[in-house]
Amino acid sequence: MYKTLSIVIVLISACFSGAIAQEKPREFSPYSRFGIGDLADPHFGAVSHLGGIAAAFTDRNQLNADNPASLGALRSTAFEVGVSTKYTTLSSGDQRTRFFGGGLDYLALGLPLYNPINDLLNRNRRNLHIGTMFVLKPYSFVGYDISQIDSIAGTGSYQRKYIGNGGTYEFKWSNGFEYKQFSGGIGLGYLFGKMTYKRELDLLSVPLPYTTIFLNEISMRGVKWNAGIQYKVNLKKLAEGEVESSRYLSVGIYGQSAQDFKTTSNEIYRRELIVTSTAGIVDTVRNVTDQPGTGVLPGEIHAGFYYNDKYKLQFGGQYSLVSWSKYKNSAKPEILQNASHISFGAAYCPDIESLDNFLKRVTYRVGFRFGNDPRSFQNEQVKDFSVTFGAGVPFVYQRKVSFVNFAVEMGNIGLKDNLKSKYVQLKLGFTLNDDEWFLKSKYN
Repeated sequence: MYKTLSIVIVLISACFSGAIAQEKPREFSPYSRFGIGDLADPHFGAVSHLGGIAAAFTDRNQLNADNPASLGALRSTAFEVGVSTKYTTLSSGDQRTRFFGGGLDYLALGLPLYNPINDLLNRNRRNLHIGTMFVLKPYSFVGYDISQIDSIAGTGSYQRKYIGNGGTYEFKWSNGFEYKQFSGGIGLGYLFGKMTYKRELDLLSVPLPYTTIFLNEISMRGVKWNAGIQYKVNLKKLAEGEVESSRYLSVGIYGQSAQDFKTTSNEIYRRELIVTSTAGIVDTVRNVTDQPGTGVLPGEIHAGFYYNDKYKLQFGGQYSLVSWSKYKNSAKPEILQNASHISFGAAYCPDIESLDNFLKRVTYRVGFRFGNDPRSFQNEQVKDFSVTFGAGVPFVYQRKVSFVNFAVEMGNIGLKDNLKSKYVQLKLGFTLNDDEWFLKSKYN
């Protein structure tokens, strides 16, 4: 247990350092100019592999970071960490640009408040179970570096540059309960981060070339919340001594209302005249610092179902709707559109209890996700699609069964005849379980 705590402390410190000090863009996407950038995948290992069917997903050993109601089903302490690397190809007509990036996806610790071993030793059959979870993860990314050379009669050639980097992060605390077949939960989060947007116009053909620069730095912060419920329908009668049906259908829903946030922005507008190779004249037209602002993140709702037959066969689906048309940001006003997505996922494990065949203990997963992005290009709403192939591999760590989840996700974002981003992403996650936390018999 103490080794696990040491790993948690080290990784939390590393994650906070990266969140504050990261300068190189993690991803490359011209669409991240809009809104607060490209949203990070909010799902953890197993849920992400299944296309993001988080509304009704439950597991005794692995975390569902999206619907807090699922925490009531947790029966062992779970420490989860996920990383990924992503290869992106951006195309527009005959032009191609490629980018390779990645980093830490999430860091989480979840635990049940009642240890099932204590209940077993005390012969106590408990109807109420409570779980809690702490999460630190990226929320959105901004990353692009675009240049375009053109010319005007009488002026000559000029170059436009668009550069953006940064992003936001979320620290979240969630709690959930399970009473018999009903579950409910609520999560509270703190959103923070900084985004930098830079535009340059360089005159290349005039005798004394000069550069016009507009720089906008926006720091963002706010409190978020979400809530959810789940209901489990047992499809097989409980055998003697069982506390959970081996075959069930879960239905769930989670979401949030519109969320307010605050911003602090710095704006610089200046012109730089190049006199010699080492000297120039700077004319600052506008310089505003610490300008306060406000904004509104959209409300959203997600509903779905999940079927589980002894963890041998699992499948589910989900529909999501996010009201991005309600989005506001006084520091960077723009108009977005409502976004909707449909997700499906399935998993199969040949024999989770096999002792002599490793491959039979592996859970093989596939997931699909498609829908509308809130951003638009040339008055047409952006589309996105992804397919994921993954596997969950159990292993023994400190005499406890834990899991490695890895997957390959392929997808594209954009429009058929315009700007399109195709990517291949490799995901790797670890779940370390421990069922001896809060074990009373250790201290009696």
